[in-house]
Amino acid sequence: MDWKSKRSWVQEDAMYSPKRKVNNKGSREHKHIIGSIPSRKMNRSISYESLWGECLFYYFLEIDPLTVRYYEQPVVVTFRELNAQFVLVEKEHVPDTLAFRQHYPDRIGQHLR
Repeated sequence: MDWKSKRSWVQEDAMYSPKRKVNNKGSREHKHIIGSIPSRKMNRSISYESLWGECLFYYFLEIDPLTVRYYEQPVVVTFRELNAQFVLVEKEHVPDTLAFRQHYPDRIGQHLR
């Protein structure tokens, strides 16, 4: 895909705005280091909830010449799974990142913590 020739990202900015606030409540063993980095590509601050996962990945996206744009916490994915009582329950998950890289289709990513 030729993302660099795209004239406006207004529609994507609205569609992929963060779907949840970054926090460290979901950490089981220890609290994550949360914060934000300034992004030249996005012209705003990008929030992260993992210093060694998301934060470093966002710095990589900032220096990667092929990355044109990226969004944190961009979509809600609904899925079903069996619980302990073997009942099918619906759950939601918010992936960490959606990246648009020149000559590649858009990609959603989840960072392991």
